[in-house]
Amino acid sequence: MDAVVIVVIVVAALVLLAVLVLVARRGRERRHETRRVEAGQIRREAEVHDARAEGARAEADERGARARGEEAGAR
Repeated sequence: MDAVVIVVIVVAALVLLAVLVLVARRGRERRHETRRVEAGQIRREAEVHDARAEGARAEADERGARARGEEAGAR
């Protein structure tokens, strides 16, 4: 084979390899971005859940204090 043909084949193979690497990298970045978005949604849902739980806890504490006050008044 002529040296020029070999060089062209090697260059074409390297270009193809570079394209495949870029495509794989973009796919991985898309998957990571999707996971980041999902994680953000889960984080927001957890914050809402925590806020609701904190509100319920505060309400329970208030009821308990009121009950203790009524019990002390009854004595």
